Amino acid sequence: MKTKKRLLRLELAAALVLIATSCVPEFKNPLPPPADGKADEAILGVWETPPDEDEARQVSIFPNKSGGIDVVWIADMNSGEGLTVSVFTGHTTRIGEDKFLSLIRRNPDNQEPADEPEKRAYFIAPYETSAERLIIKGFSLSAFRRMIEQSELDGEVHDGEYFDKIVVTSSSEDLAGAIGQKGVPALVEEDTELKYRKLHQRDRKKSLADQRQRKRGEKGSGCDRKHF
Repeated sequence: MKTKKRLLRLELAAALVLIATSCVPEFKNPLPPPADGKADEAILGVWETPPDEDEARQVSIFPNKSGGIDVVWIADMNSGEGLTVSVFTGHTTRIGEDKFLSLIRRNPDNQEPADEPEKRAYFIAPYETSAERLIIKGFSLSAFRRMIEQSELDGEVHDGEYFDKIVVTSSSEDLAGAIGQKGVPALVEEDTELKYRKLHQRDRKKSLADQRQRKRGEKGSGCDRKHF
């Protein structure tokens, strides 16, 4: 069980780039945008993995003109093999007191989605912020499978060898209602939190140097976590 939970956490880390791997539920529609049409200022800025993490990743979150956010994920920062850069667009929103990200892959050269319409899928995740910390949580495949099977949400369930593929097709409003009714604790996978700390300009060079020093001589293994 412990190994499975660790695998889920690692797969969540790759979810934004590899949503099709079905390690987290896919959503054909985002959650509704915030009523005030503004991005959550608490999540804006540059975030990095804590010093005790093996993989150095950086997340930059910017407001855009539509009131949403643009997100740049930079991975492989300490691999010595070149950076991996991914770009997303979407928005933050609230259901009650809980905060959520709704993101879709974006073409880095323009504002258009990167995937063809039939392949587009949103990544939706609860998150928490403090002055210096960002925690992103992963939705549980089994929780959303039950909601589809019990007709609480519309969607498709495809059994897989390691992970089921769950595709939620409900409207934005119905999805928000179902999540609000269940509550976040009942819908997230335990031990899959992804933790980041706020990165200030003066810390950037020191942080990267420290992580490169720890990584030197090591080789990656197991499930790929580098993309998130």
